[in-house]
Amino acid sequence: MKPKLLTANWGAIIPGAFFLIAAIFSALTLHNFDEVTKTYPQTTLWLAIVFLVIGILFICIILKTIEGVAKTSDETSFKREAEAIKAAFKQIEAEKSPLLTLFFEPEEPPFKMEPDSTREIDFGLILSQGRQVTNASVIFFAPPGFDFPNTKTYKQPSYKELWSDFMLTRVSLGDVFRNINSVSSVHIKCPTEKGNYKLFYQITGGDYSGEHEDFEVIIE
Repeated sequence: MKPKLLTANWGAIIPGAFFLIAAIFSALTLHNFDEVTKTYPQTTLWLAIVFLVIGILFICIILKTIEGVAKTSDETSFKREAEAIKAAFKQIEAEKSPLLTLFFEPEEPPFKMEPDSTREIDFGLILSQGRQVTNASVIFFAPPGFDFPNTKTYKQPSYKELWSDFMLTRVSLGDVFRNINSVSSVHIKCPTEKGNYKLFYQITGGDYSGEHEDFEVIIE
């Protein structure tokens, strides 16, 4: 918001009026010069001086206000530039941070299976952000009754609050590079009970640890 002193009325007209009045009293002082006593009329002389001083003081106040506004503007501009630089660095760091995504192909969930059957599910990883993730792997979590044949598995203890009695397996895909798909597969053996089941997976690798995502298997 612009200070009142920097408006046309306060910044130009008022000090100009003081200088004009001072000029008028100065002219009256010179006009009424006493040739006999060689003196100027004191009243008009002092009034001219007073209005001149007021005008000068007013100009000094205006200049001080301009200096303050300029300083505030510089500080605001500096803060905006600093915030813009911080945002740019955050964007750079975000682009450096890896982002791995799992995709299923050629078929996507939900996967339909017959009771007590085994199915191979093809999937892959793509690195859409960052340069590389070393030793990437996918951990699959299947509810009780499911199994992962032909691979090393681990059963979550029943006392665990998360994934209690779930069967886990890890599928390694090695190093994953930017925009280069890494593909693999996992065999899933389903139980005899029909129904809709949610399985989960998590992508890990190096310093990377993704969120737990789910997909559905329908036994019918």
